[in-house]
Amino acid sequence: MKAIAGTSSQLPYHAPDSSSTDAPAALGDGALIAQLWPLLTAAFASSMVVPAVSLYIAPIARDLGTTTAVVGGLRAFSGVAALGVGIGLAPLIDRAPRAVTVAVCLLMTALATVCVSLGSLVGLIAFNIMIGATMAVLLPALQAASADRFDGPASGRAVAIIVSIGPLANILTGPLLILPSHAAGWRGAFVIIAVACVLVAALAVRTLSWHRPENVTRTGYRQAFAQVAQAPGAIAALSLTTLRSCLWFGWFTYLAAFFTERFTSTTGLVAWVWLLGASAFFSATVLTGRLTNAQADRDGSARPSPLAILTVCVPANLLLAPLTYLAPTVPLALAATVAFCVTSGATQAALSSLLIRRYAPIRGAVMGLNSAGMNVGMIAGATLAGLGLGFGGYSGLAATLVLLGVPAIGALLYMLHAFRPEQSGEVTFVRLSPAATSADDGHTRRKSLRQTWAFLRLA
Repeated sequence: MKAIAGTSSQLPYHAPDSSSTDAPAALGDGALIAQLWPLLTAAFASSMVVPAVSLYIAPIARDLGTTTAVVGGLRAFSGVAALGVGIGLAPLIDRAPRAVTVAVCLLMTALATVCVSLGSLVGLIAFNIMIGATMAVLLPALQAASADRFDGPASGRAVAIIVSIGPLANILTGPLLILPSHAAGWRGAFVIIAVACVLVAALAVRTLSWHRPENVTRTGYRQAFAQVAQAPGAIAALSLTTLRSCLWFGWFTYLAAFFTERFTSTTGLVAWVWLLGASAFFSATVLTGRLTNAQADRDGSARPSPLAILTVCVPANLLLAPLTYLAPTVPLALAATVAFCVTSGATQAALSSLLIRRYAPIRGAVMGLNSAGMNVGMIAGATLAGLGLGFGGYSGLAATLVLLGVPAIGALLYMLHAFRPEQSGEVTFVRLSPAATSADDGHTRRKSLRQTWAFLRLA
């Protein structure tokens, strides 16, 4: 284990070993869900907003007197807000009670849906800014809260289940909003989402903890960044998250347009593509979380580790991403789409499990920066893929995806080096004695500032 200087409410604190065979690890999915259902409900209600915008982008643009390109382009405000808030508030996520964080974020989500329902560009801009800022805090807070309840492998499975809610919301949002949208148009659909968020916020107030999370470090704001920078492999893993997200959003952003333009697809076929892709992503996320965080079989055979999954899936992402846009027929394009969604879902689940288990004492800061990295990837991936599409059509987009995937391979190799056997195990935090602290105070402060600056430049 790697020791890092810091403070904690329970010191010295040792993160649970990844080979732990504690009782919670033996829980089935049903038992995990039974303990996580308030968090799952919060994740689902908040995740309905983004697919709802995609579903109703045409009527929203018509009522606002603009084009779908403008409505889609305004999502950049969401990405920028998420990036700024995600990095700025990441060290603070573990300081507030989970009930407060989740409830406030859900109420902000409800307020954002009211803004978009006003029917103006100003309201839409405010909506995107509020949603980006809210999700940058809510999603890592939900992931950290799910890990609060378990130790060892069970914490990784809990986070994987939370992560899987996003694609599940993509699948179910449309059917759930059919009746309100028929009754009151797209505004009726957003009103239902707002009401759901308010109700789930009330549920969070009643069911989640009002105490500060236990077994996490108590540090200053700058020291939290320094601790993440010092943790073995943390920067490598967060870099891979950013680059994986860059490839995913570069691929995903123009998927519907590709099927529509290349194959003159109907809305029904595009919906099927959406359904199959989201289902594959969801299934891969759940199964990967279960496999990588399960105990060893009774016969002694080991389960695949998150690193093993990443070693297979990250190169597979590089090979599969361009195939969708190079496929000459609909069946081949669908097969490539499903395959890429499977490997991408497995990659995300493996990364989330690895981060939450390896860096349990600083899980709030790590998951907050992980979310910020995903938003960097969203902005950069969509922008770079759009440039490739503009200059070379869909062949240019495919070539751009290859170029986006190559750095992810480099990040994977960097991470495998950082996680070499002598660096394995979770992070351990110990309190320095007053004498040692005063003796090394100047050196430690300068070193922390250098590491913080290096980390922020990378982010």
